[in-house]
Amino acid sequence: MIILFDGIQKKFAKKIDDKLIIFDFGSAVYIGHPKSKEFLERDIKNITKFFVKRGLTVENPIDVFERLTK
Repeated sequence: MIILFDGIQKKFAKKIDDKLIIFDFGSAVYIGHPKSKEFLERDIKNITKFFVKRGLTVENPIDVFERLTK
């Protein structure tokens, strides 16, 4: 399981209990920001591309976005 936290601009990652957790507080915005969902969608796509380029299989970014924004 991969837990995603905003963005990939700065690649801070930590593995905890077989989960990869990515932190990027530098580009975080308040959830009430008018473009927060747009930024989240962009960041999920960028994270996906990052891992796919390295040969990993990842979830569909649309599914991740929909799950996180329920």
